[in-house]
Amino acid sequence: MNTCANCRRAIPADARFCPYCGTEQPVALRYPIDHQSPRLEQDLVELYLAALKHRTTSLIDRYANVQPYLERMVSSGFSSVLQRRAASAAARISHLSMTNAELNHYLEDFLEESLDFFFVQYCKDLHGYPYPQEILSWQLANPDREQLQQMMLDYLDLPNESVSAFTDLLKMSKEQLRNATRYFLFAEPKERILLVCDLSVLGSCTEGFALSEQALYWKAPLHTARRLCYTELESVQKEEDWLLLNGQFFNAGLTLNAKLALLLLKLRRSRRPA
Repeated sequence: MNTCANCRRAIPADARFCPYCGTEQPVALRYPIDHQSPRLEQDLVELYLAALKHRTTSLIDRYANVQPYLERMVSSGFSSVLQRRAASAAARISHLSMTNAELNHYLEDFLEESLDFFFVQYCKDLHGYPYPQEILSWQLANPDREQLQQMMLDYLDLPNESVSAFTDLLKMSKEQLRNATRYFLFAEPKERILLVCDLSVLGSCTEGFALSEQALYWKAPLHTARRLCYTELESVQKEEDWLLLNGQFFNAGLTLNAKLALLLLKLRRSRRPA
């Protein structure tokens, strides 16, 4: 809990406005850096190393050893790439006046996009499954409404997955569409559905997942149907061969899970409020 800057009443830690007096709350800096520090560039590198450890234990394996990734940074030459990225980011942070919210967004982009670049370009043999090279075409991009579906397809690389997928609901059979909307696709009025993946054994679409402009919908065997707005995504954790999304079970298969995890992190960044 936090305390409202105006009325001093206790409010939720993530509240942007006080629910009692309506006062907008100051945004706390999420990352422990001093943007005026003379060693800001090195601080950014250290932030990246901490983020790398978190990425390997959350998306690769909770017991993953980060050492092979640190060694690959050196042997592949990515250390130099990271240093250049950190220098560019430090210069931008030092010379621009940013609010805490803007700095949080900028640092999140710097860390996540740098991690994506490293994982896709240099670590294909360390995960056990390569990420699609097309992911890198979306580095630092903020896709508009018309680009969003293509970004999803580039991340998921569905031709290399043994699933039935639909980018046009009109191409689904009546039974598949009826089952999807009955079992898991509880879309809001006028919500645009961009992708539906059928994960049911018999191709009936009683189980699977769907991506809209705002949210992920899914239904797994023996689990309740779920909806998760991208902006409400707090955690993605790989457990054995499945994912926990905000603590909720999701499983589309080992490689598709891995690619969807990166996509959800990208969607969270691209859909966040300005």
